[in-house]
Amino acid sequence: FQSAMEGNGLKSFFHLVEQHHTQTEPAFCGISTLVLALNALAVDPGKHWKGPWRWYEEKMLNCCMDLEEIKENGITLQTFRCMALCQGVSVDLRYCDETTSLDDFRRAVEEACVETQQQDDDSEDEEGLQVLIVSYSRKVLKQTGDGHFSPIAAYDKQSDSVLILDTARFKYGAHWVPTSLMFDAMKPIDKSTGRSRGFALLSFTPPPGKNSSSEQSGTIDQQRGESLVDTTNSNAKPQPTSI
Repeated sequence: FQSAMEGNGLKSFFHLVEQHHTQTEPAFCGISTLVLALNALAVDPGKHWKGPWRWYEEKMLNCCMDLEEIKENGITLQTFRCMALCQGVSVDLRYCDETTSLDDFRRAVEEACVETQQQDDDSEDEEGLQVLIVSYSRKVLKQTGDGHFSPIAAYDKQSDSVLILDTARFKYGAHWVPTSLMFDAMKPIDKSTGRSRGFALLSFTPPPGKNSSSEQSGTIDQQRGESLVDTTNSNAKPQPTSI
């Protein structure tokens, strides 16, 4: 981690780790990973989670595929893309077949994780943030299970390793994987699609006339503050004071 920090490889780490949560169903790795990414990108779901707070949770992603079916079978990379597009997110998807090389994957890792000096000087909060999601076979990593989704939270150039922020925290915590091995883990064919697995770069630009992602975060924070202020009014109905 120290090496990654010294190499500016934590561009998306803090945005992601503050949203890190455990998937609520064994087969929810795909949509739990998408929820993590959407909240990290400060995408406004356009609906309330609880009380005044607009926040993504898994049950909000009941599009492209029924949630009850997802509980049984999980989702494919193509369904993941469909769900992300439904939320207004841009998706650059690559399958790890003969059209994609290890260098292509490493460039995507660096784009999402490595901060340049100009970005460090100019960027603010989620502006310019990209989140890299990998769909892979756990078997290649000598882990239990098979198909899985995770975000990549950091890159250590010195060891050429990526940090997997696993949402199945009841099985595995965050762990480092060599970039080449991670790429190999995306090559096996997904039997449900007949295609290899792969990776997707997610980014979000608010539509014209909408708040920027950082402004959306401010609006949500303002709502939180207002709800706390309300609790100081003795005549007001008690409101939640924490999330």
